[in-house]
Amino acid sequence: PGTIILSEGAKEAPLKIVTSIFPLKEFAQAVSGDRGEVDLLLPPGAEIHSWQPKPSDLVKLSSADMFVYIGAELEPWAEDILRSVRNPHLKIVEASRALFLLGGGGEPEPHEHTSYSAHRHGAHDPHVWLDFENDERIVDQIQKALAEIDPDGKETFFRNAFLYKQKLRFLDEKYR
Repeated sequence: PGTIILSEGAKEAPLKIVTSIFPLKEFAQAVSGDRGEVDLLLPPGAEIHSWQPKPSDLVKLSSADMFVYIGAELEPWAEDILRSVRNPHLKIVEASRALFLLGGGGEPEPHEHTSYSAHRHGAHDPHVWLDFENDERIVDQIQKALAEIDPDGKETFFRNAFLYKQKLRFLDEKYR
């Protein structure tokens, strides 16, 4: 279904975007196009639930424009690392905030942000990217956040998000 559009006149210094997991990296790359440079925080093969950041990870986030992570109990280290980062301009996107998550009983529940220490482990299924509808909502969140950081790229981010969501819908239909 469509090709991601690279904008003409993109900033010389692309936005620095850091994501916690690979699916979020793919979403951010698709939406930002040539206006963003996306890095993965966790190294390949790392256990996301028990990963511990290194000082270089704090430096990476401190120089980033945006950090995208799932939340919803997937990255229990996220709140601590975000408290340690000294970057008042860092745009933080907690992807699960706008999603309906499967609760312990298998029924969708709106996710409300609370401290990770207040959550029972397993209260929600944190693997939200496995649902194409959730993926579309995450792409929308990334698009809106990028437009806030880089208003000149708003149209590019909107087009790229639209085209990427078409691909997600196509994949969803194919899997159904």
